[in-house]
Amino acid sequence: LDRSFHGEDWPAVRREYAPAPGEGDLGDAELMRRVKAMYKRLGDKYSRALSPADAEALTAKYDVTGVGINLKATEAGGMVVSSIPVDGSAAAEAGVQLGDLLVEVNGVDMAGKTPFDALEAIEAGEPDAVSLSLR
Repeated sequence: LDRSFHGEDWPAVRREYAPAPGEGDLGDAELMRRVKAMYKRLGDKYSRALSPADAEALTAKYDVTGVGINLKATEAGGMVVSSIPVDGSAAAEAGVQLGDLLVEVNGVDMAGKTPFDALEAIEAGEPDAVSLSLR
């Protein structure tokens, strides 16, 4: 995770691409052009912006399993929440935060486990319930 934003002053970049006073509604095409230009400045091949239609097509293509969080293994053998929980997800509603340490999933200790192990523990539990222990 590049917290330096590829050496960019991200608030200044946002101001540079924001609509000028009186510019009004940018329209979808211009808004996407500006957002994509901002992401390009990050120099990160994994960051991108999708139009609503592209995002819908992508999510329709893949099954989504879980509670609305992404996990990342740490060098210390744990797992942390690696992105802000998805709006409206169970994780967001429960108050899960970026950087929270995952301790257990459905009573299964996650020490030394991978994000795939966490997913398996979620899928092995009750279909409509999951219990996470976070610090």
